[in-house]
Amino acid sequence: MALLGLTNTNDLAAHASANVRRKVFYQFPNGGAPMTGLLSMANTANTDKAEWGWYEKRDPNQRAILGRYSATKGAFGTDTTTAVSATQAVAADATLYVKFKNATEFGKIRIGHHLWFRDIPGDGSTLAEFYGIVIALDTGTNTAQLRFTAASANDIDNDTTDWDAAGDVDKWGAHIVGSAHAEGSGAGTGIYNLPELSENYTQIFKTAFSSTGTSLKEGMKWDDTGHYQDKMWEAARQHAKEIEYAAIFGVKHKNTANFQDADGGAAPLRTTKGVYSFLRDWDTAAGATLDTDPNKRIINNTAGTISYKTYNGYMARLFAVTNDRNFEKICFCGSGHIGTVNEMLDNRATINTTFLGDEKFKFRVVEVTTIAGTVYYHTHPLFSNNPELTYDGLYIDVNNINMVPLNDRDTQIQEEIQANDADYRKDQFLTEIGVENVIPESHMYIRNLQSVA
Repeated sequence: MALLGLTNTNDLAAHASANVRRKVFYQFPNGGAPMTGLLSMANTANTDKAEWGWYEKRDPNQRAILGRYSATKGAFGTDTTTAVSATQAVAADATLYVKFKNATEFGKIRIGHHLWFRDIPGDGSTLAEFYGIVIALDTGTNTAQLRFTAASANDIDNDTTDWDAAGDVDKWGAHIVGSAHAEGSGAGTGIYNLPELSENYTQIFKTAFSSTGTSLKEGMKWDDTGHYQDKMWEAARQHAKEIEYAAIFGVKHKNTANFQDADGGAAPLRTTKGVYSFLRDWDTAAGATLDTDPNKRIINNTAGTISYKTYNGYMARLFAVTNDRNFEKICFCGSGHIGTVNEMLDNRATINTTFLGDEKFKFRVVEVTTIAGTVYYHTHPLFSNNPELTYDGLYIDVNNINMVPLNDRDTQIQEEIQANDADYRKDQFLTEIGVENVIPESHMYIRNLQSVA
């Protein structure tokens, strides 16, 4: 059975040895590295640079967020610099100016766009709704001149505190409902959105294991053939767990002055940026500080409780951006997190416990179908065994995450790396790999789900 668009698990046995990370995951599918294990089942794209990048291009939202003329005024003005003093009637074919939040939001607007303003703060307790054609733009102030195409039964209140009410981050916007141009008019200015460059580093992971020449010849109580195979698999599992934690929680960093190579020369040390760091940087760039902000991707949930309504809201936000045609995502979480989700969803949603794979490969997930999409929950041992993480969950779109090794530096075992005259054997697992996280807003990290509200 295929999971999340990855290599079909029924076919995994035929090529399990083609990738050491995949082989470790195949031997221990429910072990300590489930995320990078699953990703090992995807086709791997290598990089020829330890510092590499990729381009992301987003389809802009057909909604431009409104700004404010000042701390005490709303988004509307009599010209590009003068705000409407208090209330303003909206009449068909009259003109008015509107300010947008920043250059990015203003950049969505072109002359000829037909804008719909829905539920704008109105006089008293009312809300205003109206339409306007953009007839002029001022890039210096991020303002557009409008000619109204429909009147509003209610006046705009430009002097209300509702423009920055707590919890209403980016609430006020103009919806672009197409464009309208006069007969015989020119073509106007086009729109082109440049791709965004994201970058990361590969990180070198090493896990060594060694045995004396004598001990290699002795049988063990648990294995008459000796302990080498057992020691190798333990090192392999430890190596996989180190890559796993870096892929989730690592931070991008490079130091070229304080580390040395084997000959004592200065050598760069790089660490890779994990999914959590991508989400943290996304929140910072979006200015998203409140859990209620639709751009927020690390949900702090400081109260420790969650309601069914809040959960559904987070799922809708999670699936708002997806690269999976089946609308499937997977959550790696602690036992406390999945326990709270199970309690909250009791008798409200269909929950199935499934082992995905064939008779040789069993990957345990709990399948939850929501209105937004399907989430596969998998209890992550490294979360469950950490009291600070047991109530946390990482929700990812596996189609937007890749583990990218440096050429010929994917996980491998280097045998007999001891000195020539040493009476012992030393081997090591070595990997140089980094995380490619495309469209980070397709993922989410929810913290501290301790109880149901």
